[in-house]
Amino acid sequence: MKKEINTKENQTEEERERADVLTDFDIILKSKKQSATLLKLVITFCAVVVTVCVVGMVYTFQTAMNKIVVIDSGGIYPKIDVQDLDQLQTTLVLNTCKQLVESANSFDRSSIIVNQSKAFYYCAKNELLPIFEKYKQEKSYLSAQERGVIYRCEIENVSYIQAGVSPFDVHFSAILTVIDGNRVSKYRINAMGKLKDVTPEFPKNVTGYFFTSYNQTITNYGEEAEN
Repeated sequence: MKKEINTKENQTEEERERADVLTDFDIILKSKKQSATLLKLVITFCAVVVTVCVVGMVYTFQTAMNKIVVIDSGGIYPKIDVQDLDQLQTTLVLNTCKQLVESANSFDRSSIIVNQSKAFYYCAKNELLPIFEKYKQEKSYLSAQERGVIYRCEIENVSYIQAGVSPFDVHFSAILTVIDGNRVSKYRINAMGKLKDVTPEFPKNVTGYFFTSYNQTITNYGEEAEN
């Protein structure tokens, strides 16, 4: 009889232990399910945040691009005939024209070679050599070296940009100021050329455009005495 009671007690104890094990197992399973659910919620939240940030950045970028305003060196809104060219590209083209015409036509006794080198970054060498040779023949370089004459060129306006298949036409003008002691002479440079897309090379060519052909004419603009 005692054996039967002991057997029943043992069975009851084993059942309790089994029940406890099953209960612990259920708790573990529930915890894992809750953890998995929480992980999914966290991942979903992160994905939503990233998506919102990306959309916001794209919107901000597009808004900024739409607000780009192109002005000339004097703060004037130039009248430009632009065909199929967005504002960012227009800004880069304007900067290319500025870099070329100012480097090719600005110099003093210490910057002749430096500025010529800068001009070569934006235009084919064979297109620039005739311009430099003309300055040499007219003894402009000599007057800069010996008498300290200063040639200062600033872009005036870009009047025409023809977008399309590269290379495309560009027309622009600049003002060349020659300072010879108290005498100040001004000339207008009318330039035109063909631009093509290239890979930017900082700090050489930073705009990504290069003149495959270039021609300029210089006409008298005015003469005045420096105060």
